[in-house]
Amino acid sequence: MMKKFTLLLIILGISRVMLAQSPQFSQFYANPLYHNPAFTGDASTTRLIATARYQWLGYGSGYNSHAFSIDSYLGAKNSIGFQAIHDNQFQFLKTESLAGFYSRFVPLNENTGLTLGTKIGWTFSRFDNLSNLNFADAFSATSGLISVSPTSRDKTDFGSIPLNWNYPDVAFGALLKTSETLDGFPLTWVGFSANYRQLMGENTKATFIPRWKLGMQLGYKVSHHLQIWDRALGRDADREKSISFTSHLRKEARFWQIDFGVNFTYTPLVLGVWYRNIPFRRFDKVSQQDALTFLGGFQFGKFLVEYSYDVTVSSLYNSSAGAHEISIWYGIDAFLDFRSKKREHRRRLDCTNF
Repeated sequence: MMKKFTLLLIILGISRVMLAQSPQFSQFYANPLYHNPAFTGDASTTRLIATARYQWLGYGSGYNSHAFSIDSYLGAKNSIGFQAIHDNQFQFLKTESLAGFYSRFVPLNENTGLTLGTKIGWTFSRFDNLSNLNFADAFSATSGLISVSPTSRDKTDFGSIPLNWNYPDVAFGALLKTSETLDGFPLTWVGFSANYRQLMGENTKATFIPRWKLGMQLGYKVSHHLQIWDRALGRDADREKSISFTSHLRKEARFWQIDFGVNFTYTPLVLGVWYRNIPFRRFDKVSQQDALTFLGGFQFGKFLVEYSYDVTVSSLYNSSAGAHEISIWYGIDAFLDFRSKKREHRRRLDCTNF
C-alpha cells in the first residue's frame, strides 16, 4: 500500500491543483488518431485498432489503458473516425474518453498532399475507492500507519474535490506528406497537433483549468532490398520491405517528451526499437530518462498484431517492472471502398499503410 501511495502522489502531484496524467502509448504510431486527428483515414483500408497497455507492474496491475478506434476514407478527400479510451490510474482514478474525427485531404501536386483534421470529444473522470487510500498524515515516522482521526483518509476531507467530473476534449491537426517517386518510396511526413482540454482546477467545485497538449510528428520511410526468404513467387512481389524512422515530440503543461526510433518491416514481420524522453534534458535536477521500447509484430491476412515491452532506464527501474503493450489492427477493404484515380494518388502517400 505504501508503494501505491507514493506513486499516487507522483502521478497526481502534491499541490493545490489536481492534474491527471494523460494516457501514454509506446506504440504511438499504432494509435494515430489519439496523437493527431490529421491521421484519420491515413491507411489504404478501413481500419480498426485495439490497444491495451499495462504499466507500473511493480506496484500491482491497477495502472492500465485501453483504446479502440475505427477510421475510414470517404472517397478521395474526406475521412471520418471514432475512438474510445478507458484509463485506470491504480483503480483510484478512472477516465473514459469518447471522440469523433474528421479529416480533409488536399492534394498539392502529384507527389505531395496536406491533410487537415479535427477531433471533438468528451472526457469523463471519477475517483473510486478513496476509503482505501492512506495519506501522509496517517503515518508516523517511528510506528508507521496510525489510527489518528481525522486524517486525509476520511471522506469528509474530500468535500472540496468532486468525485465525478467531465470536460470537453478538442484537437486540431495538420499532416504534410510527400513522396519522391510514384511508387510511394521514399516517403516523408511532418505533422502538428494541438489538443485543448479542461482539467480540474484549484476551486474544484466550479473552476476548470484549460490546458494545451501540443505535438509534432516526423517520419521518413524508405524501401530496402534485403532477400531473406523470397522464392520468386507472386506473393513475394507484394511483400513490403521498408525501414521507417519516426519521432514524436509533445508538450503538456511544463513537461516535454520525445519518442524516436526505427521499425524494420519485411512482411509478415515487423521489428522495432524506440527511446522515450529527452536524453540530455534535466527537470528539477532530475535526468529525463524514461524507457527503451522493443517491438515485434506479425501480419497475417488482414490482421496485424504488435507487442512491445518498455525497459525502464530511469531511477525507477527497480520498482516499475516495465510496461507491456499490444495492438491489433484489422483492415476491411470492401467496407467503404471508393476507388478512383484520385484515391490511388492518396494511397501512395499513406504513412500508416495497413
